[in-house]
Amino acid sequence: MCRGMTLRLLLLPLCSMCVLASSASEVTAEVSATGPVRFIVDGLDARVRRTDPCGADPLCMGDALPTTYVLPDLIRAELGRWQPNNPSINLCEGHYVSTGGFMRWVMVFKGLVHPPGQITNVYSPRQYGSDPLFGFVEFDVDTNGGTGGNTDAPLIRYNGNVARFGGMPECRLFGNRLSLDGRDPDNIYETPPWVDRSGGDFELEFRGDEITRIDKLIGDLDGQFEFGESWDIQGRFFRQAQGYDLCTGGPYTPLALLRFTHVAPTTTPAEGSDDEFGFTRVEFVFPLTNAAYSAGSIGPLNGTTGSILETMEILNILSDSCGENEYAGLIEPWEYQVPASYLQPARWRVTVLVGTARPTATASQGNYIWSDVFPNVIAGDFNGDHLRSNSDSDMADEFVLLHDGVAAFDEDGVVNQTVQLPNFGVWFSIFDVDYDGDVDASDVAFSQQASGDYDNDGDVDLKDYAAFTICATGVDMSGGSCSPSVGCRDAFDVDGDSRIDESDFAAFCGSMTGP
Repeated sequence: MCRGMTLRLLLLPLCSMCVLASSASEVTAEVSATGPVRFIVDGLDARVRRTDPCGADPLCMGDALPTTYVLPDLIRAELGRWQPNNPSINLCEGHYVSTGGFMRWVMVFKGLVHPPGQITNVYSPRQYGSDPLFGFVEFDVDTNGGTGGNTDAPLIRYNGNVARFGGMPECRLFGNRLSLDGRDPDNIYETPPWVDRSGGDFELEFRGDEITRIDKLIGDLDGQFEFGESWDIQGRFFRQAQGYDLCTGGPYTPLALLRFTHVAPTTTPAEGSDDEFGFTRVEFVFPLTNAAYSAGSIGPLNGTTGSILETMEILNILSDSCGENEYAGLIEPWEYQVPASYLQPARWRVTVLVGTARPTATASQGNYIWSDVFPNVIAGDFNGDHLRSNSDSDMADEFVLLHDGVAAFDEDGVVNQTVQLPNFGVWFSIFDVDYDGDVDASDVAFSQQASGDYDNDGDVDLKDYAAFTICATGVDMSGGSCSPSVGCRDAFDVDGDSRIDESDFAAFCGSMTGP
């Protein structure tokens, strides 16, 4: 294919139609929108991410996650504008429509996942079953990272934990608002990293402490959520961002509804198959407008605030009179916002962090065992350019060089090309790709790629050729770490001049191994 081909031919329209290749196949999450609803597909990718302070203590590790537990594994989700057929009776039966009065968020998990038990006042996480769902969903309604955030416990939200999964989400979206190392956060709002500035304006919290009522639509009365059952759970687990509380006179925690439903397989699957235990659907429906709030079936909310729109209008009104408190900057941009323009949930930015809980309590932030996130990450992508490449490998190598043998960072204190993270459940590192508590040669080598292998899948084929046609601009590509040009240089810039041109093409042709 390469013989006799020139760079000019590479740029023919046929090739220009190709999408820039990447490791996107490893990012199981993809998003599509159809009218008033947005669909998210996340696939089967649950992984154990302990947060306890037990280090490598095998007894503690065994206590943290018995092998019989099911990890919450998000496989798909929906977010959209919703209209119930009869909101005074049932919020969960209806349809998506651009004029609907409600927002609807649905998460689907593999197998049987139980509602969360209490974890704060009385430690009983398995109150309703052995595999409880814990976690946080943040909704950024204005898609503005400068507004909103969780100032109380940001280290148990998405921004404080996503790097535990061995990579960084797209840095153009999250910038310097992620904890890439357990030592990063300093709990000082004015200094980076701004983990507490998540951008979330509203949050859905999966903890059982705020449950006020359970109606069992389908099921027995034994207090356990079981196969084929459906429960309506009411409680105060939806709230505005904590960063707004000082300006709005306190927390907004209305009464809200969650519906947990277990759906059995429609056929008889083979033992051990992915669908052997069916799936669990978790639905959340909440009024967008005051008219919808008045028509809804959930009882009175706290205070005078009813809908999401009214809450945004209050943010707009109070934005320029918040005073000098340290979080005033999170609400100030709302002075120039138009709340009514943010009533299409399919356009909201959403982050998800879910997992389960230890069977016995430890330090408060170590009770969680995270298992899934959205947006997902590419393991080994440390700079957030959505690609695992040699630049990422260089970053991991530099981390080892700087910290190997340094007692405060390396528990064994020995220069041996391995950084043994002390208390790695707490002091994790993004470079510990396999999450075994060590940053070593395997983590450094994980992102290394052969010349020409842009998508880092072990061969050089037509997908890499498609990437070359787009990378081959002939202009300087010394962009920042967020730029895809970093991956272009790593894969194709053989002569090291920061340009992808004809001088690099011969080497690319010589490296082709795939179809």
